[in-house]
Amino acid sequence: MIPRREIPWNRQTFLAVGLAAMIPLLLFTRVLAVVRVEGLSMAPGLLNRDRLIVLRPGFFFTDYRRFDIVVFAPPPGQGHGPMIKRIIGLPGETVSIEDGRFLVNHRPLDISDAGAAPPQADMGAFRVPADHCFVLGDNRNESRDSRVFGTVPLQSIIGRVFVRYWPLLRRSGPA
Repeated sequence: MIPRREIPWNRQTFLAVGLAAMIPLLLFTRVLAVVRVEGLSMAPGLLNRDRLIVLRPGFFFTDYRRFDIVVFAPPPGQGHGPMIKRIIGLPGETVSIEDGRFLVNHRPLDISDAGAAPPQADMGAFRVPADHCFVLGDNRNESRDSRVFGTVPLQSIIGRVFVRYWPLLRRSGPA
């Protein structure tokens, strides 16, 4: 019978195991988040049960841009899971919808690349408060978004969508 060798648990082994456990923990608590899409408000780009990797604010980016797809905590009374929408209006801007066109600061906004149908209802001019953003779903006429619940505070944003990783074979993407 071959004698059993014991694994030496010295300081270097403990440090290596500790780092191997800490790196993913830090990565997924401070830098990344994994989110599952619920519903079709972002169709056709993001569909129900798609899986996303989200970059948390602060490490890779510190500001938000128009057309970013963001994940945020739902406003009161709007459900319990994270919501996913596209930023249309930034802090201090005026947003409106007239004749199926989005206007930002009274200028038409070209959103044709988002693959969305134009909205069916008009919306009067609305000024986005400081530290908030105006968000819309890409599936405009089937989406609960800022037209329903108002603007989203920037501090409630979990992060910006980085990549859709599941399902693997569908070609359309998040941005």
